[in-house]
Amino acid sequence: MHAPLCLGLCSVLFVTCGGIGSLRGQPDSLPGPAHYGAAIEVVQEIAFGKSEHQKLDLYRPASGEPTPVVVCWFGGAFWGGNPWDMTGVASFLASRGFAAVAPGYFLGTKEGSRAAWPQAVHDAKAAVRFVRANASQLKVDGGRVVALGYSSGAYLAAMVGYTPNLRELEGEGANLDVSSRVSAVVAMAGVYDRRRDLGLPLGLLGKGYEEKIDLRVATSPVIYVHSRSVPTYLLHGRDDTVADVSSATQLAGVLAAAGVRHELRLVETGHYPISAAELERIVEWLRRIL
Repeated sequence: MHAPLCLGLCSVLFVTCGGIGSLRGQPDSLPGPAHYGAAIEVVQEIAFGKSEHQKLDLYRPASGEPTPVVVCWFGGAFWGGNPWDMTGVASFLASRGFAAVAPGYFLGTKEGSRAAWPQAVHDAKAAVRFVRANASQLKVDGGRVVALGYSSGAYLAAMVGYTPNLRELEGEGANLDVSSRVSAVVAMAGVYDRRRDLGLPLGLLGKGYEEKIDLRVATSPVIYVHSRSVPTYLLHGRDDTVADVSSATQLAGVLAAAGVRHELRLVETGHYPISAAELERIVEWLRRIL
């Protein structure tokens, strides 16, 4: 059964200078919706599930024509962050003709007393199913959905992208008759192999994860890559001290071995490799493959 979409309860903001950008702080280095004037519109806090964190913000070109849609997951080590952290990325994409949604997802705790796994992945897949099920109301092309994320969000993008047919990772949310399959993955500064001691795993895996070998295998996106996996764009900083660059090069090697179309872009940054110039590259790549 499909979850109903009610835009009437949400505010549609036709963004102009002094609009939504002044409502909340913008944690990333890119301008928010106000920068683009009336070229984009935003719908805030659309529920895609029953829990308080299961809401998403929609950014889309003001033309109203159905466009490919990029699902953008924020970072924060699975214990911090929120969808507004992706406002700069999502606004940029909308200004370039792509719709974008920034969903929330279940968070663990910094010290690992509560693990985000597997609920965060369930939430990520539920957001994709919601977008596909409600594509016409959202004015997006449900057949061209991209999974994009930064840091822990990159992990979610990879897990969603590489496990479209694993029922056990879908959870018990709405729209279970709709596929969570996406057309491409864009992963920025993520960790993709939990068997290795990379990143900050406590928020995702919880205390005691070190001895849980089966858990560390099951939570590693790299093990799910196969010859029919979707095209993937990897962006990573060479000097990343949070998620070592070897995480990206390892995944690129796995994709290459499987014959999966991919691009690895390494830049001279730390853990935050995102800029307008890099997003332009990503947009050009998406236009080629979608």
